[in-house]
Amino acid sequence: MVAQDELLEAVPGVTIDVAMNGRDAFEMVKKGAYDLVLMDVQMPEMNGYEATQAIRGLADEKAHVPVVAMTANTMKAEVDRCTAAGMDGFVPKPFRRDELIDVLKQVLLEHGMGAP
Repeated sequence: MVAQDELLEAVPGVTIDVAMNGRDAFEMVKKGAYDLVLMDVQMPEMNGYEATQAIRGLADEKAHVPVVAMTANTMKAEVDRCTAAGMDGFVPKPFRRDELIDVLKQVLLEHGMGAP
């Protein structure tokens, strides 16, 4: 919710959908159209790693949606686990707004999309 508030304030016109768990996040990506997914790695039902792997397993262009991890664990092993799961970027919690925006911009630019 903190990230949602920060993005609504920092990015004019942004639209944000919130998933209550990893399974919902996967289903939302599967059925919707998203420019980017900000994925908490510790969610119920299906964690962020599992949800990202499920997204990467989709058979269409949705498999390539940029996914940015959010986690309080900033050890190198955690970052490596995020990358291994198919995530494109990493934001440690707690985060600063400028840090969040910078990571989102970088990931979107790497995917050939406009930045927030």
